[in-house]
Amino acid sequence: MKNIIAYMGLVFFFISCQPSLPDKYREVAGQPVIFPDYKEVTIPVNIAPLNFTMDSGMQDGYVHFQNASYSLQVKAKRGQFSIPASSWKKLLESSQGSFFEVIVMNGKMNG
Repeated sequence: MKNIIAYMGLVFFFISCQPSLPDKYREVAGQPVIFPDYKEVTIPVNIAPLNFTMDSGMQDGYVHFQNASYSLQVKAKRGQFSIPASSWKKLLESSQGSFFEVIVMNGKMNG
């Protein structure tokens, strides 16, 4: 019983560590400029996380990955999106034979 409670505590801890997405945002036409450019690529299921930066002076922002059964949010740190390896692996494994959507939300602009 103690193991189940400890496990549930860890689950709630990891869920609470997910960054919350902004309540309000404005959709813009076009695709963001990212480096390296990973747009419209096929990603092998065993590849390391595809971390990236925005080429727009962005310092704050979020990226939201979602497929039919799993979603992942990552908050930018100093303009860099660093995707946790375990979450990335889960996203790729649950996306095999299908696709996932990526939504980038820009925060404050630098300058």
